[in-house]
Amino acid sequence: MMSQAPDEAPRPLVASSLASGESVWRRLLSYLRPYAWVLTASMLAMALAGLAEPLLPAMLKVGLDRGFGPGADLALWQVPAAVIGLMLVRGLCVVAASIGIGWVESHVLADLRRDMFETLLHLPALRFDQSSSGPLISRFTHDATQVMSAGARSLSILVRDSITVLGLLGWLFWLNWSLTLIILAMGPAIALTMISINRRLRRLSADHLRAMGELTQRVDESIGAQRVIKVDGGHRMERERFFVVTKRLRQVSRRFSAMAALGSPANQVIAAIAVSVVIVVAMEQSRQQASSVGSFVSFVTALLMLLAPLRNLSNLGGPIQTTLTACESVFALIDEPREADKGQQSVQNLRGDLCFDGITLSYPGAAAPALRALSLRVHEGEHVALVGPSGSGKTSLVNLIPRLYHPQAGKIYIDNIDITEISLSILRSQIAIVSQDVRLFDDSIAANVAYGAQRGASKAAIREALAHAQLLEWVEAQAKGLDSLVGENGARLSGGQRQRLAIARAILKNAPILILDEATSALDTESERAVQTALESLMKGRTTLTIAHRLSTVIHADRIVVMQAGRIVEIGKHDALLARDGLYARLCQGGELT
Repeated sequence: MMSQAPDEAPRPLVASSLASGESVWRRLLSYLRPYAWVLTASMLAMALAGLAEPLLPAMLKVGLDRGFGPGADLALWQVPAAVIGLMLVRGLCVVAASIGIGWVESHVLADLRRDMFETLLHLPALRFDQSSSGPLISRFTHDATQVMSAGARSLSILVRDSITVLGLLGWLFWLNWSLTLIILAMGPAIALTMISINRRLRRLSADHLRAMGELTQRVDESIGAQRVIKVDGGHRMERERFFVVTKRLRQVSRRFSAMAALGSPANQVIAAIAVSVVIVVAMEQSRQQASSVGSFVSFVTALLMLLAPLRNLSNLGGPIQTTLTACESVFALIDEPREADKGQQSVQNLRGDLCFDGITLSYPGAAAPALRALSLRVHEGEHVALVGPSGSGKTSLVNLIPRLYHPQAGKIYIDNIDITEISLSILRSQIAIVSQDVRLFDDSIAANVAYGAQRGASKAAIREALAHAQLLEWVEAQAKGLDSLVGENGARLSGGQRQRLAIARAILKNAPILILDEATSALDTESERAVQTALESLMKGRTTLTIAHRLSTVIHADRIVVMQAGRIVEIGKHDALLARDGLYARLCQGGELT
């Protein structure tokens, strides 16, 4: 049973509960686990850098109490040397930690993208039919990057500044516990402020990711349709569409930045009140000689040094929420259901006897079924042509054979074996498809012909396939021959050359079942005759289903199946169908089967 693929736009990217957030963090930690030793060493270095902060006010106390006045017992160089040495060690620790965290970040990012791409390769065809490519691409380029860039920054701040805060608080307690309690009194106020701000940041972060997906979609569509834009004068329309998306992204980014920035001033005001009270009390104690000058200066210095790490920690809400939201987006893609493959039979060398038994196929959201209780038998080695008006179900029918889609009712058999019982990889290795929508890769001619399971084919076999497709002469005339690059989706080739290259790929595969979906639609008359001769040779001994609108393509088929509204309305040879004076005869009147 076919199920509707989730739509990119409405799907929530934010977890609805704390448990969901905790689950996301645990899963992210599972990606960090293989690199735990590097991460641990980096965190240790970052902790040492944080520990160096409280040592500075301690040095100041010793320097002031023992380096000034008549009883000074420290040499002039000792305190400066200690401060310089401390900062040098701290700097080395920060550099080592940054290198280590960067190393872990790059590896985890590669692992995330690897798992995302693995899922992408195995998503059902319906998933791509029902959503645009923009949001998917954005998850690879933006969301995955956000996971590690924001996450690594947050982790560094959390470890370093937490150690710094604890160290400074410990030193403050040691110097004057009563004053330190005044500082701690501001903790609940800061916590309540951050909880309120973080809730809003979570929602804004999700909105930002969705806006980035829309932006990627607009750019991707404009690149793919650049010729249409130029010829049809679509510059203004595309410019306006892009402006709407960028305006939405700008608004979301502005709200996110404003909300993230709000936390720091709010906490600083609270901290300033506490610091002011502390300074007044400390000055009064100093006047009463309850503390030394060194203790007072050290306390105030430590107190002022405490503000920066507290500010950094209070600002973690934005990066943490960004990381959490990006993680949910990435993991949502990784967890999407893959193509169902419960087939256990590894049947090699199928003969190609096809049987469609009561097939009904409906696409989600469609007003009517694409196929309605359709039954058809295609014998081994038979050439069957499928014709009919657009939308009659021809392509839907042949797409069921490699299990690109799954019918709601009925069964399909190959050599009397239910295709759902055959391993998906084995089934598809027995099928070659040449469609009107030719897809080539930005690689060499040889790599495009010997693609996938055929990538180990010899150059002689590739040349033979190109010769059958009437393309070898042109290929050998190129400067790099088989190694010539075709460009993105064959941009350096003509429409006919692209189609013949796809035909060469099918010829090389040498599968027992051949599906030709408008395989010669982009060829001129002369090239079509040459390729048709090669295809006729290739079709001998193979089960072939041909979808075509040109009468010349189907006239010599063993049988012609005429379809309309998802049903078979006529079957027979060309002359017999013409004599019947039915739908096929009417389609042939203009010389095109449309």
